[in-house]
Amino acid sequence: MSALVAAITLIPSTVLANNAVKAVLVSGVTSDGNRLIYFANTVKFKEIGTTFDYVVVKNNNSYSVNRDAISFWCNKGQIKLHEFIRANPINHPDYNKSISEAGWWVNKNKKLKYIVADSEASINLLINICASYYK
Repeated sequence: MSALVAAITLIPSTVLANNAVKAVLVSGVTSDGNRLIYFANTVKFKEIGTTFDYVVVKNNNSYSVNRDAISFWCNKGQIKLHEFIRANPINHPDYNKSISEAGWWVNKNKKLKYIVADSEASINLLINICASYYK
């Protein structure tokens, strides 16, 4: 739980100033045994995809904050590929994976990385993010 408290303190100050923090612990674990927390305040639906901030909490209570993740798999509240990405391919080795397997992109050390939703926690994260379209 201390990792959750630490993660909340790292939220951009603009979110803290404008809204109450809404940290959501996602049910299940990742394929590595980690837990996922996303911040409902940060979910934004844009023409090209859905952005959100989330935290990976490891078994040893260390954590990593991932800001401005983007998924092209939220389409009107469902996990369904957004047509924008198919019509506007990007030049990246993971592009084909990103249009065939649900997931999201993160910026890790100034390099784009595609995270496949291949675990209970990652699938539940996408379900929650996409469902917030109607909230």
